[in-house]
Amino acid sequence: MLISIDEAVACLRRGDLVALPTETVYGLAGLALKEDSVKKIYRLKGRPSTNPLIVHVYDQFDGENLAQFNDLAHKACKFFWPGPLTIVLPKKDCVPYSITGGGNTVALRSPSQPLFRKVLQKVDSALAAPSANPTNRTSPTQAKHVQELFGKKCPAILDGGECRHGVESTVLDLSEGEPRILRYGPITPEKIENVLERKIILPKNQEIESYEPKKSPGSFHLHYAPKTPLFIFRNWDEIRETTPSTDDLLILPEKLDLPNDLSGHFPTPLYLSQNGDLEEIARNLYNIMIEADKQGAKRILTLLPAQMNQLYLAVYDRLKRASKLPQ
Repeated sequence: MLISIDEAVACLRRGDLVALPTETVYGLAGLALKEDSVKKIYRLKGRPSTNPLIVHVYDQFDGENLAQFNDLAHKACKFFWPGPLTIVLPKKDCVPYSITGGGNTVALRSPSQPLFRKVLQKVDSALAAPSANPTNRTSPTQAKHVQELFGKKCPAILDGGECRHGVESTVLDLSEGEPRILRYGPITPEKIENVLERKIILPKNQEIESYEPKKSPGSFHLHYAPKTPLFIFRNWDEIRETTPSTDDLLILPEKLDLPNDLSGHFPTPLYLSQNGDLEEIARNLYNIMIEADKQGAKRILTLLPAQMNQLYLAVYDRLKRASKLPQ
């Protein structure tokens, strides 16, 4: 059911959940400081209790009511908020452990999406809003995706059109020691380093399967995944080694001509972009993965983008976590 801003505010105030648009993906929103609302989020998503939720605030002033800010946090917020940067800081006592995955830090973000900001203003309370999808499924970038993912259990939705970035926010840990990226996203490590004038520690290239408390969402190996098994490849030779067939579906980073020996093996491919532009690829990634899941293929074979800049790290991270085998 699609609802208005005022209806969304009313739902949230009485403790119900609402799917809200952000500039990254649609979020499953509830009152962050109300245990009952937080429990509803975990229950509807089927999310492990050790996986923390991002708390969305209107501005830095509101964030300072929930976390212990330091100089680096002030600097990051001044430049990147509102926007797709989540910062992790030591939590204050008012923040329940249920929202932090049992840890002593809280992840905060000030979204830039106008409708979400209007809801935050009217509710006048912080909102928890993980991606509006069942755990480990592909994140929604359109209102219709939320309905498709949850079916009869779908909460009310505030339709804000297609999300601008299409992948979740960058998560930056500023809670202790050196600044550290916990999740790649639209804001690149290079941009953060330029603002903070500090070297940023990047995530280690390893699978994370521990169910101990974590500081950031999106840190389990299998995440953002379609139901259809998805495999990622760096080149055509790797695809050939899988013995592709007409039962497979091919996702390409741009409109490429298939090699002659493979041209008859696939239905019409799905394209992430027209010319390999990484911003377009990121924006379309989840939409294409959701569409691919509807095709009834045996496997989804995905060719990685050839262009390598820091936004590629976010795209590769999501594809790696969506794939059945690490590449």
